[in-house]
Amino acid sequence: MPHRKDIVIVGAGCEGRIALDILRELGRRAKVLGFLDACAGRGDIPARVAGLPVLGDERLLPGLRRKGVRRVVVALGDNARRAELARAAEEAGLTLLSLIHPSAVVSGGAKAGEGCIIHAGCVIGVDASLG
Repeated sequence: MPHRKDIVIVGAGCEGRIALDILRELGRRAKVLGFLDACAGRGDIPARVAGLPVLGDERLLPGLRRKGVRRVVVALGDNARRAELARAAEEAGLTLLSLIHPSAVVSGGAKAGEGCIIHAGCVIGVDASLG
């Protein structure tokens, strides 16, 4: 049974694996239940990615909250699709997590909105605004 600290990652490709890596690097006391991916079940994405199951596609987003999941990471390289799925997650009552890799440098004057993923080695300068 999912716990309120459980997380689902939307996107099982490169960005999804990066998000999982950041969560592991941060040592978050949360359990990643698995991935959602539009290509689930079509052979483009294996049944397991980085040791975690691909649970299905994004059509499962609305039902996650009913199953006890409260938080998601939307990890896609396509900005428009990422924004679309972030809106769908929010409409489903899910919280978008922001992730900052421990090796990233983020200026104190920078602003990162909900759902941002800042990769390893990134430098985010003063007055930068990410959303």
